[in-house]
Amino acid sequence: MGQIITRAITDIDAVRTFIAQGLMDGVNVGFLMIGVVASMIVLSPSLALVALLPLPLIMFAGGAHGRDSVAQLEYDHGEYVGPEQSA
Repeated sequence: MGQIITRAITDIDAVRTFIAQGLMDGVNVGFLMIGVVASMIVLSPSLALVALLPLPLIMFAGGAHGRDSVAQLEYDHGEYVGPEQSA
């Protein structure tokens, strides 16, 4: 019984550390992106516009690829719930 409790506590600590580190990294990257975009706009607004113009397309393509990858992974592991199975 003690071994199970020790493993549970260790797992909870690992998950807590992972989430805290991930949250901090996400916040840091967010502020970095805001600073970079602001600097680009201050230095050269027209060049910043040209550089940031393809960003929505890149985000859309990345999101679509991510959804496809997750769906393929779920299908490979037998966990896929497609439109025909969701009813």
